[in-house]
Amino acid sequence: MLIVVSDRLTAHELAEAIGAEPDEATSGTERLPAQATWELHASGSGRDDLSRLVEDVIARLQPSREALAGLRTSDPSLTCLMRIVQYVGDDPVGPGFAIGPDAVALLAALGAFIDVDQYYVNDVERG
Repeated sequence: MLIVVSDRLTAHELAEAIGAEPDEATSGTERLPAQATWELHASGSGRDDLSRLVEDVIARLQPSREALAGLRTSDPSLTCLMRIVQYVGDDPVGPGFAIGPDAVALLAALGAFIDVDQYYVNDVERG
């Protein structure tokens, strides 16, 4: 998921400035401290290629690249974060993922952090 966080703008203002509708947005007291978020999501199962899910989010973000870069310039406190959560277990795809150079360049241009959480879950725990 890609998250944009603002201390200054509302979720509606973020969506307008970015020029795209988010999959999820929150504003004001829905978050503490009072911040607004604009989020793009992708999710899958253990059979899905996590690298492909990351690519899908980046592809959806690409048309908003210039708008987001402009927001970052006008509001240096704006935070961009690529959050990747992977549950690793006895699955056919296996652990790990890749982020290609174009995606890295886009995330770097936005000053985005990449936050990766990986959890081991065996098939018995999955149910």
